[in-house]
Amino acid sequence: MPRKRRIDQHRADADLRRQRERPQLSLILDNIRSLNNVGAIFRAADGFGVRKIFLCGITPSPPRPEIEKISLGAELTTEWQHVEDPAMAVRVLQNEGVTVLALEQTQDSSSLYDVELPHPLAIVLGHEVV
Repeated sequence: MPRKRRIDQHRADADLRRQRERPQLSLILDNIRSLNNVGAIFRAADGFGVRKIFLCGITPSPPRPEIEKISLGAELTTEWQHVEDPAMAVRVLQNEGVTVLALEQTQDSSSLYDVELPHPLAIVLGHEVV
């Protein structure tokens, strides 16, 4: 009997994950340079059940071996779209009634634990370009 490989099980589960109900959460990745970071975000987004990821500006898009290595196939189960201008992604989401928040760490930032997050929600991450 052939041995079942872990990657085979992951692929079998991908169809089930694509069909599951997802929370009303989207991500907008703005100018994230690192392929590894993009892969890690896809992997975390898949775990959290993110509905859609918008890849904006210079943010790399799948298929890329570097993204696939880190995401472990999450780019296949999480809907994504490349949009050159993040403002366009924000406008599209706002027109659909989605609240858009930016994730930033400053002295005046509010903790995610102290904020009641609205739904549907989109979070802007990144802008690693300085």
